[in-house]
Amino acid sequence: MSLGKKIIFLLFMFVLLVVYSVNSFDYNKSLSESTVKNETSTISNKFELFIKTVNEIKVEILEKFKEKNNEQTPVALVQTEDVIANDEVKEETEEITQEIKTETLNIQVEEEIQVEQEIKEENSPEVIEEKQEPEVDTKIIQEEINTILKDKKIIFERRSTTITKESILAVKDIAKILNKYDSLMVEVAGHTDSRGKASLNKKLSQLRANSVRKALIYYGINKDRLTAMGYGEEFPIAKDDKNGLSLINRRIEFNIVGVK
Repeated sequence: MSLGKKIIFLLFMFVLLVVYSVNSFDYNKSLSESTVKNETSTISNKFELFIKTVNEIKVEILEKFKEKNNEQTPVALVQTEDVIANDEVKEETEEITQEIKTETLNIQVEEEIQVEQEIKEENSPEVIEEKQEPEVDTKIIQEEINTILKDKKIIFERRSTTITKESILAVKDIAKILNKYDSLMVEVAGHTDSRGKASLNKKLSQLRANSVRKALIYYGINKDRLTAMGYGEEFPIAKDDKNGLSLINRRIEFNIVGVK
């Protein structure tokens, strides 16, 4: 019997119970204590039977409800898992599609760059070979350096090894020549006049030669190409006066000593 039919049957039995109780009661008879007890007991038994039947139907309803939920739950879980799986597949597909688009774009860009490079190479003049150093003639280069020193003598601050601002221009000009001919080995020679002690003059000439060498290095000359030597008063090019003074003898020279 189905659940609906059981409920209808139960209601029908309840109605019959009520009708039977009402009709079977004799209102004309005196209500003795024993009669009341018997009637009450009968009604109570029937009511308990009714309650028991209701509880059984209630238990059956709950069990059917649980079975129904248990049957629906796996389906819902499967559906949820299917949705998640579909979303993941969709995301992976989108990522793969994006990677393909990016790779395709990169290939197109590389091809365009390669084509442009080929066009430039075709239209550009022939590649010039690496610049070579001009032919070195040390005599001509030495004369060029000496000419600069005649016009722009290198002098120093009074009682100092600091090159004057005016003389820095001469150092720059000589640095340009030495950068042009980067195989030349050069000696920076310092000279003084004969005034004062020879040992002090030699020391002063060495310090001033060192100062000029540092300036050349600052302007780009490799330090390994340069040496500094102080000769003091050993090699005069003019006669000092009676006091040992000579502006000509106080000088800096640049001597080409070799080609590497």
